[in-house]
Amino acid sequence: MLPYSRRSRQSGFTLIEMIVVIGLGALIFMGLMEFLSNSEKQGRIQKLQQETKEEVANFGDLIKKIWNIRLRNTNAAVIGVPPSGFFLKINPTGSACTGNCAYLKLYALRSRNSVSMIDNITIENACVPFSSHPTSAQIASLNIPGKMTGSCSSCPADQLPIVRISSVFKNANNSVALADTRTNENAIYPSNLRDQAKFRKDGTLGMQACFNKSTSDTSLIINLRTFHMTLQGTNANVELHSLTIPDDNFARIQLIR
Repeated sequence: MLPYSRRSRQSGFTLIEMIVVIGLGALIFMGLMEFLSNSEKQGRIQKLQQETKEEVANFGDLIKKIWNIRLRNTNAAVIGVPPSGFFLKINPTGSACTGNCAYLKLYALRSRNSVSMIDNITIENACVPFSSHPTSAQIASLNIPGKMTGSCSSCPADQLPIVRISSVFKNANNSVALADTRTNENAIYPSNLRDQAKFRKDGTLGMQACFNKSTSDTSLIINLRTFHMTLQGTNANVELHSLTIPDDNFARIQLIR
């Protein structure tokens, strides 16, 4: 019996050995969980960067398109339309400006059902409440209005900045809005505001566009800011994107549609 008992003890694990094995397993498990957590965070950061890049690119493409089709009213043939085909203002009801402007209005001559119409297109900064956002309490603590200090527009503490693009068709004299005011370029940026499922804390929370146009520079310069929450949800991250849209040389008025 004695030799058998000695062999049994030799072939088993001691308490210390089991503690060491369990400890090593726990360390490996914790390392794996940290690796997976960091990988997930990195994936979310990359996704946010890609979403922001796409938002900025889509906004720039749309502004470039409507900028390039504006009506050059050199002979003042259309009432209320300036020779340049656009107005820059501090705000919709404010005075004209050339730099750090929050409101841009363009005019385009379009054809609808073989009828020439003046498309009044406005690009303006606005604010929307974020009370429906699932992390509204966190957003309130981010002080996004403070991040907008010195820019072309501001929002109350309980609202987020957006850029709204809208259009209204009028008759050839640009005086009476048509009964059929089917809109053309109508959008809100950031676009995820229209999809509450995407309007989450690691998405783009807000956008702001400030326009600049001087008499010596024929290009439209847009300082576009994007606002989003950091992954920790304790700070607002603001990115500045500068877009320059050249002023094309028009040989004739473009008619589209």
